[in-house]
Amino acid sequence: MTVYVEIVLLDNFCLDFFILCASALTLRLKASRLRLFGGAMVGAIGATLSVQVSGVFACVVKAAVLVLMCVAVVGFGKKLFWYILATLAYTFVSGGCIVGLFHLFKVPYLNADGTFYQTNIPLFVYVAALFLVAFGGYALYKYGSDIKKIMPHVVKANLSFGGKTTSVRAFRDSGNTLVYEGAAVCFVVRKIGKFDEYFADCLLHGNVVCVALCTVAGSTKVCAVPATLTVNGEQSRRVYLALPQSKCPSLYDIIIDG
Repeated sequence: MTVYVEIVLLDNFCLDFFILCASALTLRLKASRLRLFGGAMVGAIGATLSVQVSGVFACVVKAAVLVLMCVAVVGFGKKLFWYILATLAYTFVSGGCIVGLFHLFKVPYLNADGTFYQTNIPLFVYVAALFLVAFGGYALYKYGSDIKKIMPHVVKANLSFGGKTTSVRAFRDSGNTLVYEGAAVCFVVRKIGKFDEYFADCLLHGNVVCVALCTVAGSTKVCAVPATLTVNGEQSRRVYLALPQSKCPSLYDIIIDG
C-alpha cells in the first residue's frame, strides 16, 4: 500500500489542531490561532517522524512531541502541566471515538502489519467534519449565552434625528455615564435608518460636539450629534449620538445610559 506523507501530515495536523483547541477551551486559556497552528504543526511533524523509531525510544519521542506542541501553544508555566494533561485526555478520547466509528461503520483502517490505517477517505476529512460540528455547537452555545445575558437589558426605543423617527433596540448600560451639557451620550453600534447620512451632514455643517471619553486604553474624544430618545413610551429626552471607536457587532442598535 502506498502511503502519502502529505496525507499523513494533514491527518495528524487536523487531529492535533482539534485537540489543542478543545484543551484550550476546556481550561479557558487564551491561545492565539498562530500558536495553535504552530503547535499542531509540531505535533503533525513529530507524529510522522516517530514512525521511524520503535520501542522505548518511540515512547520518549512521542512524549517529547507532546510537550513541545503544548509549549508552542501556552509556553512555560503552571498552566503547561494542566494543558498537557488535558491534551492527553482529549487524545485518548478522540482516538477511541475514531476507532469506534471505524468499527461501527466497518471501515478497514489497518494494514496487515498494523502500522498504518487504510481508508478510502483520509482521516483528516473525518476530523475536519468533527471540528466543524464541534465549532458550530460551541458557537450556538455562546450565542445563546450572550442572548440570555443581554436581552433583559435591551429595551424598545424611538430615536428621532434629522426630522425622522426610527424604532431601535437599545441596551441599557449602567457603565455608560458619559454626558454632555446634561444630556446623555449614546453610542450607535449598528446601522439604523439614515443615521450615516445625518451624521455626515452634521459634520459638514458643523453641528457636532466633541465629547471627552476616558477608557482603559486612555483618553480620547468622540464626535456626537443631537437627537431625541424615547424609551418604552416614556417622555422624550434630548441625547447626543456618537459612533464607537471600533466596530462592535451586537444584538442591539444603540447603547444608552443605564
